[in-house]
Amino acid sequence: MLGYFNGYILFPALEKLKKREISNKLTELREFELLDQKTQIEKQKKLLYHFFIFCQKNIPYYQELFKKYNFEPVKIFKDLNYVQTLPILSKEIIKEYSDQLKKPWGGFHERKTGGSTGQSVLFYYDQQGLDWTSAINLYSLELAGKMPHHKDCHISSELGIEPPNIKYRLIDWIKLFSQNRKRLMIESFSEKNLKRNYEELKKMRPYLLQGHPSSAYAIASYIKEHNISPKKLCDVFEPSGEMLTQKIVERIESYLKCKVVNRYGNAEFGVMAHSLPNHDYKKLKIFRRAFYIEPTSQSNIIVTGITNLGFPLIRYDTGDIGTVKEEKDGLYLYDIQGRVHDLETI
Repeated sequence: MLGYFNGYILFPALEKLKKREISNKLTELREFELLDQKTQIEKQKKLLYHFFIFCQKNIPYYQELFKKYNFEPVKIFKDLNYVQTLPILSKEIIKEYSDQLKKPWGGFHERKTGGSTGQSVLFYYDQQGLDWTSAINLYSLELAGKMPHHKDCHISSELGIEPPNIKYRLIDWIKLFSQNRKRLMIESFSEKNLKRNYEELKKMRPYLLQGHPSSAYAIASYIKEHNISPKKLCDVFEPSGEMLTQKIVERIESYLKCKVVNRYGNAEFGVMAHSLPNHDYKKLKIFRRAFYIEPTSQSNIIVTGITNLGFPLIRYDTGDIGTVKEEKDGLYLYDIQGRVHDLETI
């Protein structure tokens, strides 16, 4: 009963208290995903058009860029690929022109990339953009089968983390409690710590386990190497960062007795694509309500984000490599490469 209270009463109440607008965006995203492909594409063109008009009127960097390349937003209605007449936006450009990429009247939430695909960069969300990333994350969890009343667990690393102050700990606890979420803290992959993590996970028994695949793989390998009879430790495992491989998927599914799903995202945009319940983990559907990702074959993944007007990114090179294909029921992402994280020896 507590899970239902947290998920369906406490979380919405906190959303209103903090003046967030997540639920209405989640509803809009669900409705968009139910539309046929042709209608989705037409709506995406309209969203891109209004997005480009906003940038043309309000963002200094794009005011100059559009003039230089004679970019006319209205032409997007004829061809989505018209955006490719503009140059690629790199991390180096963002560093150099950061102030000119911001919405002039402020109201920003600062974020920082992790540096897994190159240099670390500061970028910004406005409140609407931040609410959209939260809504998309909730929709992604729904695709994984995780509903608000289900328990979930996030694998976190304790390496190099400064002890937070009391105020931060309290806010963090309320946030986790309202989401029915707990954390599984990983100190190292030592025998002692893996045993502790296995016992903690067995006690928690969440519906969804989320974290780096290497951490879940280490726990699964501990079970295998100690000849422990595999039992269902969670229903679904979802990666956050790092690249899934067939070996990792097979080990996790065999020894945690769960289904492995997949998602693609980064700090700049949040979650951009997710595997569908009836699809293989290698096939991810792109959320075109929020992103235009350019079709490509084993090349750089280039993204235009539609929902963050505070710091718009047009034709941003993510630093990742993949294949993006338009199929009869949507736009899909395959063969993701390049997300190589800087790992400490533990």
